[in-house]
Order: sequence, then structure tokens, then C-alpha cells
Amino acid sequence: MRVGVPREIKADEYRVGVMPVGADVLVQAGHEVCVEAGAGVGSGFGDEEYIKVGAKIVASHQDLFAGADLIVKVKEPQPDEIALFRSGQVIFTYFHFAASRDLTESCRKSGITAIAYETIKDRAGRLPLLTPMSEIAGKMSIQEGAKYLERPQEGRGILLAGVPGAHIARLEQVLAEAKLKPVSFALGLAALQPPAAAETSHGLLALAIGGGSVSLQITCGGGVAALRALATRCGVAAFSAGELIMSQGDPGSSAYLILEGEVDVFVEIPVGRIHMASLGRHSTIGELGAFTDMPRTATVIARTDLLALRIERDTLMGLAADFPVVAVAVIGELGRRLHSMNRPLAYLTYAAGALARDEYDAATLTELTDQQGELANFARVFANMAAEIRDKQQRRREMEAAADIQKSILPEPLGHDGPAGAVDLHAEMHPARDIGGDFYDYYMIDERRLAVTVADVSGKGIPAALFMAVSRTVLRSIAGHGDMASAIGDANRLLAARNDACMFVTMFHGWLDLSSGLLRWCNAGHDPPFLLRAGGGQERLRATGIPLGIDAACSHGVGETVLAPGDALFLYSDGITEAFNPQSEAYGVARLERALEKARGRSAAETIGDILADTVRFAAGAEQADDITCLALHYRP
Repeated sequence: MRVGVPREIKADEYRVGVMPVGADVLVQAGHEVCVEAGAGVGSGFGDEEYIKVGAKIVASHQDLFAGADLIVKVKEPQPDEIALFRSGQVIFTYFHFAASRDLTESCRKSGITAIAYETIKDRAGRLPLLTPMSEIAGKMSIQEGAKYLERPQEGRGILLAGVPGAHIARLEQVLAEAKLKPVSFALGLAALQPPAAAETSHGLLALAIGGGSVSLQITCGGGVAALRALATRCGVAAFSAGELIMSQGDPGSSAYLILEGEVDVFVEIPVGRIHMASLGRHSTIGELGAFTDMPRTATVIARTDLLALRIERDTLMGLAADFPVVAVAVIGELGRRLHSMNRPLAYLTYAAGALARDEYDAATLTELTDQQGELANFARVFANMAAEIRDKQQRRREMEAAADIQKSILPEPLGHDGPAGAVDLHAEMHPARDIGGDFYDYYMIDERRLAVTVADVSGKGIPAALFMAVSRTVLRSIAGHGDMASAIGDANRLLAARNDACMFVTMFHGWLDLSSGLLRWCNAGHDPPFLLRAGGGQERLRATGIPLGIDAACSHGVGETVLAPGDALFLYSDGITEAFNPQSEAYGVARLERALEKARGRSAAETIGDILADTVRFAAGAEQADDITCLALHYRP
């Protein structure tokens, strides 16, 4: 499905229907996501963030609506958008049909399928998409209430945050639009100062208190009385920094609401005490003890000097009996705390999945790691772990890039035009790690001579790969020398010079005259290649000297033989003969000889395929211990 995410065109609307994290989920599910240019800017998401997760950016509103099967937006469609609807299209947004007959009729006539956020229910009958918007509106009421405490708004001129040199006003939410609608009160307590209620000319009820505050959602009926009862029946407790407030496993019958200061929350496990969170003003601790007989689930220690409201279970039960709004408020607060955990858990779940897909972005958890929440510490531990994994993934990508570079320096398939058409040649290299020390090479020296090489550098991994690249370059540099012995001698001296790592390379290097079949070769300590004669029988092209790079003064002999039409040459590294099965048995030369006999008459590529397949069958899942390289050449002039 093609999902379209338009830029909202309604005035003062800055939200976007799908965030980059949502676009990523849709793309991973196989959908095409198209986002109008600049759609997420108002919410802090640039186009590049959508592109990064695989979404496409569409330049215009018209193009986006024209190409999308499903439109996901925020606000109800505007007239300019309704004109872009087409029959069969699905529109997913807040519609609020009850408020606009014109909108309802326009959508009905357009032939779209309209899915309204505000009508979607979960299995429990709740409204999961409408509820968050109501919560946002409730929280915005605090800001609106604070505004109407200002003098220009006919308020008392109270500044919530205070200023240096002046007392902080423990005055928080004010809101009262109608007697039956929810009203937000802020409760603050001082040991010696009772609360004072005040009502502004705008009908906004404020409860001004000193010493601390906590938000409670209650309704108008009995609200002030409930707050006064809560203020008078609960006591204020003070703790010094480092003082134990409650211990895990102890019985609990009270809760604390932090008015000033911070606490550290720990969970005791067999390996020790684990820091779970640091909580501050307005946070509650031990709330389960105020409702149940359950033991404390954590140890809490004052991080700083602490002032807290102590709420005993009997007190809470009495308040709930006298003022049901208190019970509703406390249960609502617990619900909000549980709800507040869903978002961090969603972030952590997404981050874990992204890490597994190698798509993790450290910025994903910034919102969690920068705050003090129950899951913030875990998020920081996860972020540190993720950073280590990302470092390993980065090294893995670097190794993969090195492997690609190594493969790129291997020769392209030999063409069949001209003299090269006299041979059927195929070669493969399979490193035991990402990169290896084996290599093969072949190239035309001149119009009639072909050079072929299979080599094995000592060691494995990056050092072997680097020495392999040097060895290949050196061997190519000697191409065309009239005397092979002196050419190999030059290569040996170059590789032995400044070889502080004492590395070496075994190598078979041959020059084949394609017109006559004359093969001149040097075997520097390498596994002897097989020469399979067309008339039957096998020969081995054995060593003519020691590996290159060991002794700069060492000379190497040169062997000669003539290939007849139909003869085949098989070059290989010891990764084949030293492949082991689970019983620690080696594949060995004898098995290789038998496999080559079975492959007679096959093409070069088929011969190598047969040998490698036989090696894999023999290994029976055992880990590859060494690089495997082989080259097959069939002489067919």
C-alpha cells in the first residue's frame, strides 16, 4: 500500500500524522511511505529523517493526494484537501463529523473511506487515540490557568516559578469552565500554613499553598473541601540526604509524595543493589503500601534533603470514603504513571529492534536518557550497551568494506576473444574470515602468453590481507621479464625487504604460451597443482623453491611442461586439503584426487563447483578453518 503523509494546512497546526519512527515501521512492513516536503518540520522532524528510514519526499500537496492509497493526517480535512479526494481512497485522521454537517456531506459524496481517530475503540471499549488528546488538553489547562493569574488577565499577579529573592508560589493548576467539567487543582502543603482558596474574575479556581505541590485531577463537586481535608489529615516528613526512607521487603502501610528534594530507588537482587531511578518533586513512592499489604518492592534512600507528604493507608481510605474524588484522583495518577511507562518501553523496544537490524540511532533514546524517570537509568545502560554494539557493527562494516575491496582487486573473468579463447578458466576464493590471505590472479602478459597465480599468505585477517595485496602488486610488477627465474628473484627480494613482521607467501606462478601450450612455472613452497592429462593420468607440479619473503638471497628454480589440447590444470590452496569434518578428519590430497577424476570432462567452472561442493559435504557443518582458493584451467586451442 502507498501511504501518504501530507503537511497540515490548517492554521496553527504543527503536528504530523506519521513520525519517522512510524514511517520506519510501515516501510519495514513492506508499504511505500510518501511524505510531503516539510510535513514534519513543525514537530521537529526534517525531511532527511524520513528519507533515512526509507520514505519518499513528495514536493506538493496535490501530488501526494493523487498518488496515495491511504492518507494519514492529524486535523479534519480542509476544503482544499477535500477537493483532492478520490473515490476508494482511505483517509485516516480526526474528522469530528458531529461538529460539521458540511464536512460530513462532502466526505460522503467523495466516495472515500473515512476512519476517524476519535471513534476507534480497543477490545476493552476504550478510545486509545482520543485519550492522549484529552490528556494533552488537561495538561495545557495548567498553562492556561497560569496565564489567567497574571494582572493583565485580571488575576492576582502570582508567578508560579518565583524569582531570586522572592518566595516560590506553590500555586499550580487553575481551571474551571463549567461545574460538571473536570477541574484541575494543585495541592501544596506546608507544616504550619493551611491552604487558601481564591477565585479570579474569570471563574478560575486557584489553591495557593506554600511548601510544595502535587497535581490532582478532581471534579468541581466537593473539590475544595477534599483538598482541605487532605491538607489537614496528612503529615509532612523530613529526611536528611542519605537517610533510608523504606527498605525492600519491609511491610508498608503508607506512601510519600515528594514536595522538595530527590530520592534514589534501588532494587535488591542476588548480585547486589541496582539503581533503578532517581525521583524528584511531585513523584510518589511506596504507593502500593497505601493500598495493599504487599511488602515494599524497592529500597528508597534520600538523595538530597527531602520534604515529603506522608499519606497513611487509613488516612487515604478515610478520605476516599468521605471524598470519592480523592480516590479517583489517586487512581488516575497511578494510571498516568503506568501510561508514562508505555512510551519509554516502546522506545526501548524499537531501539532493540533497530539495533538488531543495524539501524540503531543513538538519538532515539535521547528523550529517555536526558530525564529522570523510572526507566531512564535502564535507557542509559541500554544506550551504553548499544554504543558498544554499534562500535562492533561499525568494525564489522569496515571489515565488509575491506572484503569488498579485496574482492575488487581479483581479476574479472577472462574473455574468450583472441588468444584467450584457447583456455577455459575459472577461479574462486572463499576466505575463512571476512578477509583472507589467499589470492588468485591471471592476466595476459602479451598477445600470446597468459600468467596464472594462486598464492597463500601466512596468517589470517587484516595483516594477511595487506601482505596479500602487496604480494599481488609485486608479482604483477615482474610480468613481462624475459627470464622467469630472475623475475621471481626480484619479487622475492621486494617482499623480503623491510619485512619486520616476518610474513611470507607460498605461491604457484606460471606463464602459459597459448599457441604452443608451453607452461613455464615456479612453485614457491605451494601445494603442488594437479595437471590432468587428456589421455588419462595426473601429474603434480612440485615446489621449485621456498616461499617468497623469507630469504632475500634465495633463488628459485623454474619448471617447464607442455599442455596438450584437452589437458587441465588445477591450482588450489591448502584450505581445501586441510578442511576438517566434525570428527577432526582432514579432507586430504587423496580425496581431492578422486574428486578431480570424477570431474573430468566438466568445464572449469563446473570442476571448481564440484570440488567445493564435495569439500562442504565432507565438512558436514564444521567451521571453515582456512581460506579456500582454487583455479581451474582447461587448455582447448
